[in-house]
This record gives sequence, C-alpha cells and structure tokens, in this order.
Amino acid sequence: MKTKLELIKNYPIESLKNWGDYFGYPESICKSMTDMVACDWKNSKIAILDDFGFQMINFLIDVKKVPLQNIYFLVSESDESKVELIKKWYSNFIENEISSVYNINNMFDLIIANPPYGKSSGLAQRIVPQVIKAAQQIVYLAPTNTYKIPELEYVQNIARVDGSVLFGDASIYDLCITRMAKEIGPYKDYASLVLNKKELTLYRNIRVYNKSHPTHFKVEKDFMGCKKDWNKMFAFSFAINNGGSTDAKPWSEIVDLTQYTEKHQGPTSDIKFNFGNDFEAYYNNLKGNVSYPKLIDMGSTQEKGNFKNWYYKAGRLVNKIRSIISQCENITPRPQCYIDYFPHVDWSRPWTDKEILKELGLSEDFLEEKE
Repeated sequence: MKTKLELIKNYPIESLKNWGDYFGYPESICKSMTDMVACDWKNSKIAILDDFGFQMINFLIDVKKVPLQNIYFLVSESDESKVELIKKWYSNFIENEISSVYNINNMFDLIIANPPYGKSSGLAQRIVPQVIKAAQQIVYLAPTNTYKIPELEYVQNIARVDGSVLFGDASIYDLCITRMAKEIGPYKDYASLVLNKKELTLYRNIRVYNKSHPTHFKVEKDFMGCKKDWNKMFAFSFAINNGGSTDAKPWSEIVDLTQYTEKHQGPTSDIKFNFGNDFEAYYNNLKGNVSYPKLIDMGSTQEKGNFKNWYYKAGRLVNKIRSIISQCENITPRPQCYIDYFPHVDWSRPWTDKEILKELGLSEDFLEEKE
C-alpha cells in the first residue's frame, strides 16, 4: 500500500490543469523562494498557498527535510463550497488542514505563496492583506504591481525573475519574489520598491520640481473619448482640422507619446503624426489596433516642436524617464503619466539633457555618474 508521501510524489499534475484554478510552482523557482527566507525547516509550521501540483510540498520534503505533518495547504478561494470540494479531492493525499486564505484559523511560521494574479494583479492584491495576518513571514511569487497596496511597507526583500522562462506560453510581465514579515521594511512607497538608486533620485527630483512648476499641458480628453472607436476618431480629427470645432486643438499642438519604451526609427505612425501632422496616414496605420494613442495637448506649436525635438533624440534622460514610467506604471500607463513624470520645464524654449538635469537640481553629468 502506498504511503501518503508516495501518493503526493506521484500525483498526476497534468490532470489538474483542466481545473481553472490551477497554479504551479515551477521547479526552478522553489529553491529561489526558499533561499529568500531564514527558517528552522524541521520545526516550523509552514503553509503553502495553491500548491495543487505539490511541487513546493515535494521540494520542502525532499530538499528542506520538512516533516509532512508540519505542512499545511491553503487555497486562494473565497467560496467555501469550493474549498470543501478541494478538501475532498485532496483528503487522500495530505491529512493536514486545508483551508481558504480568506478563512485562516491558524498562525504559521512561514507561508509560501504563488497566488492567482488576476487582471493588473487585482486578485493578488486582495490576497496579500489576508496572508500577512496569518504568518510571521511570507515569501511570494507575484508581479511587482501586486504591491501597489499599503501593505508594501512589510516587504523586506525583492528579487526580479523572468516570468517567460518560468511559465512558457504564459507571458507574465515584471514578476518578482518578495519576502514580507510583521515589521516595517525599507520601502516607503512603490517607486522605492521598483526603482534603483539613480532612478529613484531622478524620480524624486522631478516630483519635487513639478510641484512648484505646474504645467498647462493636458491630456486631449476629447480625443481620448474616441478611444477604440476609430471612425469617431477620424471624424473628430476632420472636424478639428477643417474648422468644425472651435474648442479642440489642432494636431500641430498635440503630441502622441504612444511608443514610450522604444527608440523611434523609421516612418512609424507617431513620427508621421508628430512631425508631419499627417493624421490620415496615422489613422490608417492604427485603425483596428487594440491600444490607443497617448495624446498630450502641448499648448502651442512652438512648445510641441521643442518637446518633440528633445523627446525623439532618445537621449539617456528620455530613456531613463521612460524606464521609470514603465516600472512604476507597468505595461499600459495612462496618458496623464507623461505629464506627471516628464519635467515641467518651459518648453517654449529648446532644452538639452544637461540643462534639464541642472534645472532639476542634479549635476549635468548625473546620468554618467556611477551608482
């Protein structure tokens, strides 16, 4: 007769993938997650969240020599009827308590969690506050934007991992391992969690500068109301540039910052628009795209010209700010982010990187200085 330990090791993982709430612990990540925590493995009470394939449980038993009776199974499920079903499914494989993360009755020394992420990590953000109540320390595998919550103050360590390597076909952006504990950690806000020292200094200086230097630039809201409706967008453009709208700005005063992470080369649609005001070509190129442009009303043709000439040089400062936006706002930043993150210098005159850095209170060679 097989022991329960043997049953765990031989459980058919593939059959579980037919169930929509299956979440795996890739083999390569088990070591990385456990290496981040200091733990008396043989004597600690440990809970594993959503280890339906028993990958992490097997690793703890085989490598960390954790006794099976010290391991508990948590499920990220708020529907208790589903939790009861899970208990029946797994009762033959592990006898320790199986409970929902939303209804934990025990306190653990350690919880290891690869929670379901949800859209924009919405599910993970709801799970983190529940788990922090039930453990002395927790180690998570989750996207960094999971920590856009007040509980980020409990994060002690963070390490980025390559989600594409871990999960194959499932492309997961900006995945990380974090350790949380019941004490205040070193991270004061989300920017301090995701940015390196140089990026954080630049981010802070821009924020301070922008507070005392308001800008009249704004998101072109009328256009944004047309997002994903390209026919309406084209009609809106025609009305602006043919005198049919007295309130809307002409395209010669509006800049498109759609491709915020790329060095601009060749006749891309935004270059055609920003340098040639060629909306028809722009419209035909983008029509049907699932995304939409990020249009900023620069206030005047002169200000648009000076800004775009600086922006499209793709110098180190532009690229550094793009990187900051990408990390702080993740994949699809709102158009307002560009107004918030770019320095509110007077774009009625041209600027160089060194001039802007000096204006921000940084050395002209700030980007060249070593960390």
